[in-house]
Amino acid sequence: MERLLYYIWKHRLFDANSLTTTSGEPLEIIDPGTQNLNAGPDFFNAKIRIGHTVWAGNVEIHTAASDWFKHHHGDMSIYDTVILHVIKQEDAIIYRQNGEAIPQLLLPYPDTIEQHYAYLLHSDAPISCSLRLHEIPTLFLSAWMDVLQTERLEQKVSRIQHLLHQCKNNWEETFYITLAHYFGVGVNGDAFERLARSLPFQIILKHSDSPHQVEALLFGQSGLLSADCDDAYFLSLKDEYQFLQQKYQLKEIDHCSWKWYRLRPTNFPEIKIAQFAAIYRSTTGLFSKILAATNPTELSKLFKVNPSPYWETHYNFGKPSSTSKKQLGEKMIDSLLINVVAPAFFSYGNSNHQREFTEKALKLLENLPAEQNHITKEWQECGLTINTAADSQALIQLKQEYCEKKKCIFCRIGQKLLAKT
Repeated sequence: MERLLYYIWKHRLFDANSLTTTSGEPLEIIDPGTQNLNAGPDFFNAKIRIGHTVWAGNVEIHTAASDWFKHHHGDMSIYDTVILHVIKQEDAIIYRQNGEAIPQLLLPYPDTIEQHYAYLLHSDAPISCSLRLHEIPTLFLSAWMDVLQTERLEQKVSRIQHLLHQCKNNWEETFYITLAHYFGVGVNGDAFERLARSLPFQIILKHSDSPHQVEALLFGQSGLLSADCDDAYFLSLKDEYQFLQQKYQLKEIDHCSWKWYRLRPTNFPEIKIAQFAAIYRSTTGLFSKILAATNPTELSKLFKVNPSPYWETHYNFGKPSSTSKKQLGEKMIDSLLINVVAPAFFSYGNSNHQREFTEKALKLLENLPAEQNHITKEWQECGLTINTAADSQALIQLKQEYCEKKKCIFCRIGQKLLAKT
């Protein structure tokens, strides 16, 4: 409830005419102040007039006046700077440490604001505001989506920068681990990242000219060679891995980390590891080649690799299947370009003060088709048109960071709808 009161106060959605304090003194809000997101009073540098006196200072907001005591504000000198206590319910008189009473305001605002806010918070619809989205002007929504796209990109860039620090500024190794995470197709993302972290990138480089050894290293470190299987190819990988494991003192991850349930066979861990191995046995300096690529077609070619022939007739070790190519599909490649390559471009450009790479990231998202998943489908059912990956990334950010967390008060759409009431 306090979040709503903050919003009403900040955007002056209350009835400002004929305001009085709870003790009956005339009150005018000259400036509501600046919201404080850290410790201390809720709004700094506010300016009000009580009677004929103008006051400058801070404002504290609570649902009930007695919350002042529950939060022990009376014991903290910083709250002596409060010139107005804004409340919804008057159930106490509050004081500064010197015994002076602090003026209080029962915030007057339309009941409809609270009703609509409650609806947004408690709606069972996947998109709480779906029935009112048509009220939002197209230009307003477009501007908000630009912000959301940047938010999502910055979140991914932040993870890359943290990883880059761990990798001692080695971009190839950073990209190797980042790429591995997204190869996990969501459910196996963490396991795939643990696999990459457990197998130093320099070891992969040393054996990149031997497809069999690269595959043995990755499958061995995944823990998937620890099972019993009399398949000839499985046994050859296991023998190779045991030699390399001893040579490099490697410790594989727990094979129980991997999940198969409800996955399509093309997304089984064995197939994704085989595809990942094919990328790193087919090229050296992958990230350097990505930086040099000039368009999405060139980037896609770097990921169009074929796993070893064994996987044309298998989805698991020792279980033959009908023959099919296991090359990465266009949809998976686009996903890697969106979630790995574009953020890597942006991060590299920021780190090296090379604006052409940050612009390259944004252009890539604008040139790739929109993602098709349950989130984008929900937005399409609300009547939104999604043309590019930039659009879909913005709407995924909106759904995951605002709608699912019921942060309607921080969403520009929610704010617009509340303001209209």
